[in-house]
Amino acid sequence: MRRLLSAFAVVAGLLAAGTMSCTFHVGGVALGFDSDASVQDLAGADLAGADLAPPPPVDLAGICNGGATSGCASDGTTLLVCENGQPVATVCTDGCSSDGTPHCKQFDPGGVAAPSDYLASGLVDVVIPANTTAVFNTDTGEINTPARQGGLGNNNGIGFRQVTQPGSTISVGIFSMKSLTLSDGAILNVVGSRPISIVTSGDIVLNGTIDVLGSCVVGSPVAGGAPGGAGKAAGGNAGGGTGGGKPGQFAGGGTGGGGGGGYGEHGGAGAASFFSSTAGGPGGVRFGDLSAVDPILGGGSGGGSGAAGVGVLGGAGGSGGGAVQLASNGGVTLGSPAIIQAGGCHGSPGSAGVPVAGGGGGSGGSVLIEGRTVQLNGGAIIAVNGGGGGGGGGGGPGEDGPDNQDAAAGGNSGSGGPGSRGGDGGHTTSLAGDPGDAPSGGEQGGGGGGGVGRIALKSKTGLVLMMGVNLSPEVGETLQGHPSPATVGMAQFH
Repeated sequence: MRRLLSAFAVVAGLLAAGTMSCTFHVGGVALGFDSDASVQDLAGADLAGADLAPPPPVDLAGICNGGATSGCASDGTTLLVCENGQPVATVCTDGCSSDGTPHCKQFDPGGVAAPSDYLASGLVDVVIPANTTAVFNTDTGEINTPARQGGLGNNNGIGFRQVTQPGSTISVGIFSMKSLTLSDGAILNVVGSRPISIVTSGDIVLNGTIDVLGSCVVGSPVAGGAPGGAGKAAGGNAGGGTGGGKPGQFAGGGTGGGGGGGYGEHGGAGAASFFSSTAGGPGGVRFGDLSAVDPILGGGSGGGSGAAGVGVLGGAGGSGGGAVQLASNGGVTLGSPAIIQAGGCHGSPGSAGVPVAGGGGGSGGSVLIEGRTVQLNGGAIIAVNGGGGGGGGGGGPGEDGPDNQDAAAGGNSGSGGPGSRGGDGGHTTSLAGDPGDAPSGGEQGGGGGGGVGRIALKSKTGLVLMMGVNLSPEVGETLQGHPSPATVGMAQFH
C-alpha cells in the first residue's frame, strides 16, 4: 500500500496558514476541508481504491531529506523507501525487517531451502492424479509423473537443486513448484539417497501418501535414511548415522543381537546370548532437534547387525526412515486419507546355522511441515515409527515401522541355537525401541527395536489445526523428561 505523503503535507500547510478551505486528491477522490479543519460531508463520494490510511510515523520523517533512503516504521509493518525524491510507504503483510537493507519480510523455509526457491519464475501447479504413483528422485531430479527430466534448474515448470547443509555432510534435493496437489489414492514415492524438500509459493494439499520408508531392501535406504549394519561372519557391523545401533558380540559360541537405531528416542539394546554371556549391541542414542529455526534435515539411523560365528552371517540392521520437508508460502493441508510414512526398516535374522543373532531395527525418520497455515484433518496420518529387531538363532525378520500408531513387532525366535525374539520398534506411548528378549538356555540374541523419529509442524502463528489426526509419536509426548520428538512451532519470516 502506498501513501502520497506530499498531499498530506500540503493540506497541513494550508490549514496552518489559515486558508478557509481546500481540496486535494487521494486515489482520485476529492476531499475538502472547512476552515475549522473538519472533514466535509463525503456522502455519495466514490471511495473505491482510495487509500485513507494515516501517514507513516514521524520517526521516518528523515527519508528523502538527507537521512536514510529506506527504513522500517516503529509500527513494525510499514516500509518507507525514497523513490524519485519522494517517500513511498508500503504496508508489509508479514512485517518489516531492518536486517541488512530494510525490506518486507518473506516466508523463509527452514534448513537450506530458501524464498528464492518458491519465488522463481516459470513454476507450475503440480497435480498428481488419483490412484497414480509419482516417483521423485532426489539424486537426479527426475520425476515420472508429471514428467521431469533429470538435471538442475527449471524443467517443465518444476525446479530442482541440491544443497549440502552447513554443519553436516547431508545434501538435500529441493524441488520447487507453484503448488502441489496429491489426489485421492495417489502415492508420491521418494527414491535417491538425499532427503526431499518440496517448496511451493501456493498451497500444498495432500489426499494421498508420501512414502520415504522405501522398499527396506537391506542396504538400500532412501531420502537420507542411514543404512543398517551389514551382516558378517565372526562379528558384526554398526548401523549408520549419528544414532546408529552397535553390533552384537561373538565369543565362545554365543552371539549377541544388534542394537536398534536411535533418533527421536534411543534404540533398544540387542539381546545377549546365554552362551558365555556374550553381549548384545547397545541401542543407538537420541540426537537432533527438528524444531530448531534451521534444523538439519536428515533421516533416521540404522540398526547394528547381529553377531555371527565363523561361516555364517548375522542378521543385518534395518535402515533408518527417510526425511521429507513440505514448505509452503501458502497453506499445507492433509486431508482425511493423507499419509506421510517415514518409518524405520526391520532388522533381519541371521542366516541359518549356529550361532547367529538378529539385527537391530532402524529408527524412524523426519517429517518437517511449514506454511502460513497448517491443517491436519481427521484421519490424516504422520508416522515415524521405529522398525522391529530381527529374531535370533536364524529366526524371523522384524516388521517395518507401520503407517499408524502401532508398534513394529520384533521378529520371532528361530531354532538355530535357538534364538530370542527381537524387540518392538518405538511408537506412540513407547517412544524408545524395546530391547531384544532376554535369553534363556542357550539362545542366540534377538536385535533391538529402533526408536521413533521426529515430527515438526510450523505455521505463521504457531497454531496448527489438528482434528482427530493420527501422529506417531504425538505432539508433546516425552520419555524421561527429554524434549518431545514431535513439536508445534512458528514458521520463520525474515
